[in-house]
Amino acid sequence: MIRVGAGYSCSETVLRLDEYVDRALSAAEARLVEAHLEECLRCASQFRFEIALVRSIRERLRRIEVPAGLVEDVLRRLDAESASS
Repeated sequence: MIRVGAGYSCSETVLRLDEYVDRALSAAEARLVEAHLEECLRCASQFRFEIALVRSIRERLRRIEVPAGLVEDVLRRLDAESASS
C-alpha cells in the first residue's frame, strides 16, 4: 500500500475513483485524490481506465434508441405513483 504524504493510500484512492469521476466527492476529498493521482503512476493508470470506461459507456448509451412511448409511459406511471401516496 502506497501512501502519498499525509493523503490517501492507493486503496483509499481506488475506492473513491468512481465518486471522483462522478464529481461526488467534497472539495477536500477531491484534492486528496488528485494529489495521490499526481504521485502514483499505478493509481493514475487505474484512473485513466475508469475515465475511458465511463466515456465508452456514455457513447454506447447515446446510440441506444428509446422505444416509442417509453418515456411517456414511465412519466405516466411516476405520476400515478405520486398521486397514490
